Amino acid sequence: YSVLTFKSTASALREGTLALGPGKANLSFRTSSNSRGFARWSSLPAEIPVAAQKINIRPLPSGAPASFNGAVGQFTLQSSADVENLEEGDPIAVQLAIQGTGNLDSLKAPILTGSANDWKSYAASKLERQGERRDITGQVVFSQIIRPVTPQKEIPSFQLSYFDPLLEKYNTLSTPPIPFNLIPSKNPVLTNAVVSVAENSTRDMQGILGLVDPLRTQSKPQSFLRFWQAIPAVLAVILLALIAKKNLRRSPGPSKSDKIQRALSQVEKANSDKRDFLRAAGNFIEKWVPEDHRDDELQEILKRRDTECFRPEEASSESLPTNERTALLSTLRSKALAALTLLTFFLVIPNLQGEETTKLYTEAKQAWEENRYQSAIDLYQQAHPNEGFPPDVDYNLGNCYFQINEPGEAALHYHRALYKDPSHREAKLNLEFLEKKHGTISTVAPDHYLQNFVWLPISVYRQLTFAGLWIILLALLALFAFRSLSIRVLAWIILPFSLLGTLYAGSIYYGLDQSKSLQPLSLLERPEQVVIVTAKESLSARTEPLESASTVISVPPGVTCHQLAQRGPWTYLEFPDLSRGWLPTTNLTPLRARSDR
Repeated sequence: YSVLTFKSTASALREGTLALGPGKANLSFRTSSNSRGFARWSSLPAEIPVAAQKINIRPLPSGAPASFNGAVGQFTLQSSADVENLEEGDPIAVQLAIQGTGNLDSLKAPILTGSANDWKSYAASKLERQGERRDITGQVVFSQIIRPVTPQKEIPSFQLSYFDPLLEKYNTLSTPPIPFNLIPSKNPVLTNAVVSVAENSTRDMQGILGLVDPLRTQSKPQSFLRFWQAIPAVLAVILLALIAKKNLRRSPGPSKSDKIQRALSQVEKANSDKRDFLRAAGNFIEKWVPEDHRDDELQEILKRRDTECFRPEEASSESLPTNERTALLSTLRSKALAALTLLTFFLVIPNLQGEETTKLYTEAKQAWEENRYQSAIDLYQQAHPNEGFPPDVDYNLGNCYFQINEPGEAALHYHRALYKDPSHREAKLNLEFLEKKHGTISTVAPDHYLQNFVWLPISVYRQLTFAGLWIILLALLALFAFRSLSIRVLAWIILPFSLLGTLYAGSIYYGLDQSKSLQPLSLLERPEQVVIVTAKESLSARTEPLESASTVISVPPGVTCHQLAQRGPWTYLEFPDLSRGWLPTTNLTPLRARSDR
């Protein structure tokens, strides 16, 4: 007999008698057979049933300490910190190692016992667990960043409370305090100073900001800057229509609406005979109302026509009552015009968040709070299966990838959040922190001579350039569309000023675009050429698309690059410091997702 053991873990979500299974195990046996003196081996599939196992889940007893946060098992707790050469105000990174047997995957970080008035603590990061996750015995390590607010001589204790199922009682573990000596800082420490976020930026950040609620932007209106050009476009179409009406002599043919009205008039003119009227009404429906827009009322008219007008025997002539005739005409008119409206105008209906999406957001947030970051990623992707993530969801995905040590993927989603919403402050701060942590290449600043002429963001100069071009076009069209002297004089006055303004804004925008390798992602002229390095570690950019080629530059994860060319599995890129090199294409992801293109 051969015995195969498969290990896994399961955590009960509620108390009571629960069952694991039933299930089945699909195996493949290697069998031999004798054919003409030769042994032949083949695989034989088999399906083995697994019976259900009932387990009695008992509730946790009362009397849990205040610091208990769901840990069940037997654990030990150790802490360590690098406290050498600490200056006043420096943050301290504390490593907290929990070892033992129990629900290791759902453990939360131990609690700092120090006073909030003396210590500033940041959200703990759970490091990637080593070894088999299906084993309930192992070690989990948390990284906790703390900073003394008042003069201190030792790091306070950390506490972990857990329930021991063997002894059936609660226990609390405490780490010993860690003494340290502070070196006086060369710069004065302002303990009570209030610094704005804009001034502080990421200087004092010791970790990324937390999740945001994606539903907070549900009712936000779309940015006006993305759609303002529709207004001058409509005005231009109106002016072109006036010019066409003024200059074209040949009148156009009747519109579809006019044709429908004429067809309705022909139905109204049908005589009072029931069969003639129903034939006319049926022909009108079949010609002017598409089949997929015919509701029950129209289908009833067609059925009535087929029943009463195409009998094999001769039917006596019968007049249609006036009230019934009027009702049928009213139905035809309303249904035909409704169908015409649906065929002519395509309304863009906003995609409102449904109850299912809200539920998935809630489950993803709960998974984040339980340190199940991959589950949170899966839930967000389930809420948006076509990668059409809103900015807040991209930001939350970046946080999850950061926690599972995927800095490249984290930077990608931070960049995508900023591409869709340039004002997303949380994504900007977390991206700056990530780039600072991994040494990401910074974007080159504009040339010094341009700084003397630039007072506004580059996006404003771009919009001003398009606005000036629209004004010039509308002024020229107005000269041809109107005969009024006042309007023509106003157009001639507007033309030179708009021309000068357009030249100024366009030259500044072109100069900035040419003087920088990469603009902020929300301002890129060709975002489809931008890719993000999503590797887990730094890569070496090569002079040629070969592993043996010389190294140009070391590229950390999260760098934004311009894609210049592609050769086989390699891509030729321009980096923010204006250097160029080749990287493997498998380590690059486009800034714009498929659904954003």
